[in-house]
Amino acid sequence: MKGMIYKELRQSRIAYIFAALMTPLFFTLFIFVFSFIDGKFESLEYGLKMLYDSDSIATLVFMYIMGMAMVDAVSLTMFKADETKKWAYFISSTPVLPRGVVFVKYLSALVMAVIMLVSFFMTNAVISFCAENCGIEILFDVKKLFIPLFLAEIFLKVVDIPFLVRFSSDNGGKVKAAALLVLILVLGIYALFGPLPASSEEFTNAIIKFALNFAKGVYDHLFNRIKLISAGVVAVLSVLSYFISTKLYLKGIETYDK
Repeated sequence: MKGMIYKELRQSRIAYIFAALMTPLFFTLFIFVFSFIDGKFESLEYGLKMLYDSDSIATLVFMYIMGMAMVDAVSLTMFKADETKKWAYFISSTPVLPRGVVFVKYLSALVMAVIMLVSFFMTNAVISFCAENCGIEILFDVKKLFIPLFLAEIFLKVVDIPFLVRFSSDNGGKVKAAALLVLILVLGIYALFGPLPASSEEFTNAIIKFALNFAKGVYDHLFNRIKLISAGVVAVLSVLSYFISTKLYLKGIETYDK
């Protein structure tokens, strides 16, 4: 088992590096792009002010969500290297068995999520330090979102891995894409025919008001309870997902191309 864990950590090292660097690269690019006024470079301080402007709170949150989405996407590569019939049948005949192989994949997904979480905190610490030194007021404590995003990433992997084990990374990705397409269609239908805010400005103001109240701690008690409940649910689902994946592993071998 130790050899399997070492192999997985070494094999996925590029994905781990990507998970660590994606979020700071997003923010660096954002600050640089918004440091220009009418095509002329103003200053990096101006880009920071744009980032922490009250109207940019939604953008700030969205960038961390995008960071999580990119980490989730690259985590699929940890299955690709092992999707050969010879390897799968060989490992199934060893004492490690499918349970060990699947466990290592879940462990690798957890490691990647932890790296993402650490990257979030470090990125926020550096950018906040720079903003405070520039005299920029930070209106929204975005750190409160990091644990929920971490739990969301674990939940996505809990859903993903059984599909990847059963249908391979290529076909499993297609199944997931089809499910997302259905969700997008449902949201699109709601956007066309469902009740929506009277205006986009009203909707934006509501988001900003919620974000500011959230930053002031108005929803802290409720939010902490939701996090605890969510953590428990994700833990239970992770165990169930693991047992489902071990049952599907041998069936999934037949879907491998080579």
